[in-house]
Amino acid sequence: MDYFKKIKNILIFLLFFLKVNLFSEILPLYFYGIISTDADENMINMTEDVFFKQISEFYPNTTDFRHSKSVLQIFINNENDFISKNSSKSYLFAKISKKDEYSGKWSCTIYLKFFNSAQETYEKVYDSYYKILMESKDFLQEIFNKRNNKNNLQNPSKKNENFNSDFLTTEILSGTWIGEEFINKIVIMRGGRGFIIFTNGASMNINVTIENNSSVHITQTSSSNASFYPELPRKSALELATYAKPIEWILTYKDGLLIGKKYTVRVNDLNSLEKI
Repeated sequence: MDYFKKIKNILIFLLFFLKVNLFSEILPLYFYGIISTDADENMINMTEDVFFKQISEFYPNTTDFRHSKSVLQIFINNENDFISKNSSKSYLFAKISKKDEYSGKWSCTIYLKFFNSAQETYEKVYDSYYKILMESKDFLQEIFNKRNNKNNLQNPSKKNENFNSDFLTTEILSGTWIGEEFINKIVIMRGGRGFIIFTNGASMNINVTIENNSSVHITQTSSSNASFYPELPRKSALELATYAKPIEWILTYKDGLLIGKKYTVRVNDLNSLEKI
């Protein structure tokens, strides 16, 4: 019981959205560096310095892990093996190569993975290696913007809708919302009730209330279910379902978006459950 009490006393806020930093999560994002067989070592070192500085602007908790760059050899040999060995980490690295032998164009591929999420790949072709240095910030910002948009709840029918915040009601919020990873859709009804359909098929009933005419409070009302934690290993989810408190979202409505914090549980680097 002491173990569970210790878990319940841990609270970490996972931010869905920040205007400037976009993705300021608690977990570190490990920057492994760049792999290339076409660019010389000095050019790669300079490019890594540029990338690390720029990535840190978008994700302040970026950790320079180039001293462990040798682990990328696993990726070169077997990508699936690399992903498996790094399943509990959030990481980013790049691969730079000549597009061909004649055009002078270069390809830059960014590999990005956040904790308990699938690895994502983004590629851009540049007219020269110099262009990678000059234009990489725009490319990286585009990537983090895409990631950020996945973590907001959006209702396309309410995009850019203006309203008087003194009269925010569940009727204004009513409709179908999308955006959060592992969730197919969130349906909010006018009376303040609703439900969530997860990508694994599970359904959760929710209650929606508005506090101080601005804060939207969404609370799980269904009994706890391991399927409500698709981001966790199945064994951990089954354990958690026996004692977990209801999942909650504290959000703010703006321009067709619900932006804020989710209170749930994750598995940390020590394979222990802790709140976020």
